[in-house]
Amino acid sequence: MTNQEIMALLEKAAITTQVATTVSAEDASEFIDLALEQVSVLNKFQVERNITTGRKLSTLELGEPVTHEDVENTDPEAGEVITPTFGEKQLTPAGVRLDYDVTFDMIRENIEGEGINETLNMLFSKRHGKDMVMMAFRGDTTLADDTRTNKALRAFDGINKQAADSSNTHILNTGTSTSLTDTDDLAGEVFSEMLKLLPEDYKDPEGLAFEVSWDDYYRYLDQISARGTELGDRALTGQWQPNYNGIPVVPLFKQVSTHRILTPLKNVAIGWGREWEKGQDVYNRAGRIEITIRTGVDAKIVLDDALVMAYPVD
Repeated sequence: MTNQEIMALLEKAAITTQVATTVSAEDASEFIDLALEQVSVLNKFQVERNITTGRKLSTLELGEPVTHEDVENTDPEAGEVITPTFGEKQLTPAGVRLDYDVTFDMIRENIEGEGINETLNMLFSKRHGKDMVMMAFRGDTTLADDTRTNKALRAFDGINKQAADSSNTHILNTGTSTSLTDTDDLAGEVFSEMLKLLPEDYKDPEGLAFEVSWDDYYRYLDQISARGTELGDRALTGQWQPNYNGIPVVPLFKQVSTHRILTPLKNVAIGWGREWEKGQDVYNRAGRIEITIRTGVDAKIVLDDALVMAYPVD
């Protein structure tokens, strides 16, 4: 294809030079949907969209039984009437930018016609979804901006940092241990010890998950498969969904291998702002298209008391 033919294709696909303009709510939602579809772990969390300046995450916590003996013609005594307590967290999207270039050579090799926009959206929404998982857990605004990864992580403080800084989460100091379930090393029984720290109100395995790095995920599979049992064989052949005591073990993209989290999946909230902008610049001489998207993102622990994190405490 000649450059003229490429330009005609781009025009047909509605990829033209434009200054940054507001993205419609439908297009923004479609981009997020594509990220959720292609990065399945995102769907497991509490996802919020179209946030203006902030969105409160209200939770109702009942820490004591509400049922008690009924004595006819007797008013309840002090302490028998339970008052719900409301914990409030808020998603406040921080501004982020997605920059990517598409070369004319790429277009030559992938003749998509009017579908080229969809192809690009699929490609970059998937990468953005993976970035969101990484940022949601590893985000740290104090990092130096000396690497491409750090430039992403500096947008907001993620779950790891929130959990370490909170006085209401439950922390297991793993020291130098890397074991997950080694019964010969009690200090290394990380999953078991994490489960003991989780308050009774949240121990129901439905919706609960151990959230770990991919390295830990495969390490756990190796430990199970090394047993030489039927379960070990199933783990080795990929026929077993990893879990511990019925609680799924969920791998997180780019989570650090020293940090393991136990919490209901919906206790992690991830949100996108309402305002989206998109700009496209076509450079004929250089043979590339520069696409820039601006939006806002954030992640929060909804209820600190429902989260256990195991990591080496300094």
